[in-house]
Amino acid sequence: MSAWLLVLGCGGSAGDDTSTTGSEPDPPDFTAECRVASDNALRVRCEITLAEPASATVSFDVEGEGARLEQSRPASTSHVFTLWDLPAETRVSWQVATADGHGASGEAWTGEIPRSLALTLDPVVDGPTGIERVVMPWACGGGGYLVVTDGDGQLRWYHRLASVFSLNGFTVSDQGSVLAMLHRGEVTEISWDGTVVRRLLRSTGQLPLPVHHDLVSRHGQTLVLNARPQLYDDGSEYILDGLFELSDDVAAPVWDVGQILDPRGLTDPGSPYWIGDPLVAGVDFGHANSVDVDERGVWLVSFKHLDTVMAIQGHPDAPDRGAVLWQIVGSDFGVSTDTDLALGSNAGLDASFGFQHHARWEGPDRITLFDNGRTTATSRVLVIDLDTEARTADVAQAFDLGERCPFQSSGYLQPDGSMVAACTSSRTLHEFDPDGTHRRAVTLTCPTDQLLLVGQLLRAIPLQSL
Repeated sequence: MSAWLLVLGCGGSAGDDTSTTGSEPDPPDFTAECRVASDNALRVRCEITLAEPASATVSFDVEGEGARLEQSRPASTSHVFTLWDLPAETRVSWQVATADGHGASGEAWTGEIPRSLALTLDPVVDGPTGIERVVMPWACGGGGYLVVTDGDGQLRWYHRLASVFSLNGFTVSDQGSVLAMLHRGEVTEISWDGTVVRRLLRSTGQLPLPVHHDLVSRHGQTLVLNARPQLYDDGSEYILDGLFELSDDVAAPVWDVGQILDPRGLTDPGSPYWIGDPLVAGVDFGHANSVDVDERGVWLVSFKHLDTVMAIQGHPDAPDRGAVLWQIVGSDFGVSTDTDLALGSNAGLDASFGFQHHARWEGPDRITLFDNGRTTATSRVLVIDLDTEARTADVAQAFDLGERCPFQSSGYLQPDGSMVAACTSSRTLHEFDPDGTHRRAVTLTCPTDQLLLVGQLLRAIPLQSL
């Protein structure tokens, strides 16, 4: 169900109609309207219009959840407020007040969840959840969405995509938005209030190269993985992974792996990823699959086929921007250089990794990565402590998922030391206590009448709030 209320008046009462026969009526001094957004059942939008500029404040009370913080706007004749992070079919009470004495109040009801967003959590390891909100892609029966749920799977936010199967990667920025990469040719940024901040397309030339696998927007840099083929004098074409840096609607190439690594003689393990794309053909020797950036401006890039994670100088003002600061090689498939950090484990854990994804900064001296494993029976999320002066990388902790996840997947270390991990192949969300206890695992599935096409769980990003 959905409903909305329009309040029209002056100082909280209806405005006087001073029009006369044959003339246009005077516009009202004040209107306020709050209703469910026409394109989204879980978003309430308030529009306020004033005859003279004045500041405005709106407060919301969500049924069963209590009051939300007030939102204020500076003086203007037009104000728009949006409320999100809402459950379905719920009453939202609202109050509007302006600095010049106008006021209004009413109710709005959020709508029903689309059938293609049905979601069921089937327990595998039955325990309590520590998740407040989690962002992930989902679809049941076709189409695709980015969604936010709580730990019990209740939907709180969604945004429609062309198809969840065209989603190559997504991330949450530190600016209150979500970025999605689609069909290797589009980057779209959406704010929580539903505004499309930007949309860059390969078809229009805004993205000069195909994009793939991952992007990040943190600490003032927005980076997107790209790829291009290059013919070398051995007669082979090699796929060179690189980075775009986004600024407004410009995607500027800032780095590629050809600057730091000679691909000749390195072969890929038969990856089909680029098959069918005529603009990216060749030896996929590195296959970059994740990127992150920290507060120092240092990039962290994972190369799946080399079982290698690299830290690259990415500060815009650094004279050596693009240089490798260090690398960690997880197996014999990597290429050792004089920048290696020796991989070991003071905790006695398996100090190796392969086909890894989702390398992420957890501080200047700590990273995490999802160790998919080349041939191992199960996949793990590793916590690795760094000592760049001693040139060591210590596997301090390993969260074992108890299942093999051969592609994609993610692991997010939480402030209390717990871990939230997602296995893409089984669509399972895992939670671990700080001591490594496997506290909870739930498999995401669609209701039985919606099993025509089930979405992929590429990654699951836990958040404290939206």
